[in-house]
Amino acid sequence: MRLPAGSSPQYEAMHEDLQLAGMSQRTVHGYLRAVRQLADWAETPPDKITERQLWQYFLYLKNVKQFAYGSIRVAFSGIKFYYTRTCKRSWETLATMKLQHAKALPEVLTMEQVRQIFSACRVERIAVPRAHAKCHRRRF
Repeated sequence: MRLPAGSSPQYEAMHEDLQLAGMSQRTVHGYLRAVRQLADWAETPPDKITERQLWQYFLYLKNVKQFAYGSIRVAFSGIKFYYTRTCKRSWETLATMKLQHAKALPEVLTMEQVRQIFSACRVERIAVPRAHAKCHRRRF
């Protein structure tokens, strides 16, 4: 991935750090975008952003923009990489922030849906044996 002409030294340094860390092109792109969006939100170069501004930005993403867990995770990881690896800062915010993953409940099938799935099996060894006395004598 090539940076746009006229990119700031901060982005160039982060880009090099990401490459040396062996990150994929997709990760590099996502992390650079996360830092750029933070700087755009703060209207400040990323190396001038305070820890308090960073805290407020993550609250903004969560509460105002209502980012999904995966989007906040990419933003957090990219920003954390920038400040810990490129800027060599050890901010408590980045060390203590926890992102909660809202676990979705699995979809539960009705008994009728389960019957339809099993009845669609044409090969006997694929079909689940019925719950009766012959279960212990499955044929393969």
